Amino acid sequence: MLLIGRSSTCFVSILAEGKQAARVDVRAVGVCQLLGEKDEPPTLSQRPTRILMAGVLQPCTKLRGMETPQSRAFEFIYGHWTVQNRKLRNAADPACDEWVDFVASSDVFPILKGIGHVDRMYVPEPSDGDPFEGFTLRLFDPLTETWSIWWSSSRSPGKLDPPVVGQFVDGHGTFECDDIISGKAVKVRFEWQTDSIAPKWCQSFSYNDGNSWKLNWEMVFTRRASLTRATSVAIQRQHFAFAPIALDRDVGSDAKSRGSLRA
Repeated sequence: MLLIGRSSTCFVSILAEGKQAARVDVRAVGVCQLLGEKDEPPTLSQRPTRILMAGVLQPCTKLRGMETPQSRAFEFIYGHWTVQNRKLRNAADPACDEWVDFVASSDVFPILKGIGHVDRMYVPEPSDGDPFEGFTLRLFDPLTETWSIWWSSSRSPGKLDPPVVGQFVDGHGTFECDDIISGKAVKVRFEWQTDSIAPKWCQSFSYNDGNSWKLNWEMVFTRRASLTRATSVAIQRQHFAFAPIALDRDVGSDAKSRGSLRA
């Protein structure tokens, strides 16, 4: 058959009058370039034998970075978690200094053969407003060896935040982007600290182009099957500088959410 357009998947043999003339990686070369022409490629009826795809001679080499430690850096988060949250009541308000705490659950599973994963978080009784579901998509780019992270929430339906982008260094991941939150230009930073027992995530905003950062949300994860009340309290005391969460407390129904899409 005639080779038309571009291919991103294979090497092909180029036949000229029935004989192999070249072996070309067509991931980077279009058929017009192969023909030496500037316009559209010829139709099959015009040049039936000049350019033919004889078949795949070998599979493409994997993209750089596909199997590096960076591409596997998020594997620690796969599974089912109970999540201890400590958060500013209104993360979008730079003057807010009132901290709240609550418990969530998180389910994380890989997609796209491991170069991405989905994280669904359920918050049935948040102390800063109505119950909500959070959705995180994390994708690895093997060309730049960076991760992009998108967040969405049922508190702001139909919206997907601009992705924070970054990578891990020595078990510490830093991911940043520019955003507009409550009408203000903000730099957003996510940080991950890998840990086999209690990985930690935190979010900070900068209102002065990165010269200083204000922490507004942090989480500690514990595998759901192994969490006990005593373990939960111990983890909080180790990682958070605040009183342990009352897991069985009654959350008032009159709490109102004043957060942003990232809250």
